[in-house]
Amino acid sequence: MDPMALAGMVFSLIVLAMIGGVILLVPISRRLGAVMDLWLDERGKANQIGPAEFGRIREEVATLRDEMEALANRQDFVEKLLEGPPDDQSQLPSGEG
Repeated sequence: MDPMALAGMVFSLIVLAMIGGVILLVPISRRLGAVMDLWLDERGKANQIGPAEFGRIREEVATLRDEMEALANRQDFVEKLLEGPPDDQSQLPSGEG
């Protein structure tokens, strides 16, 4: 068979496949894009936090911060108690009085 005729047939098949693919895939991809857009919109609306809930979360974080500060102060106090008596005995009051 003539190589030019074979190349012409292959080229024609490739062009027809490309045109058919575009005709078939463009509507499918548009609908898929619309479905994904709706899905992302619904997902975005579900994840939004209202101002009331945002204020409540801010208050909870402030409360947790205050509790952590109090806990840190208590821990410092306990660590100082566990260190033992001071090495300098002159600071201790005498038993005479």
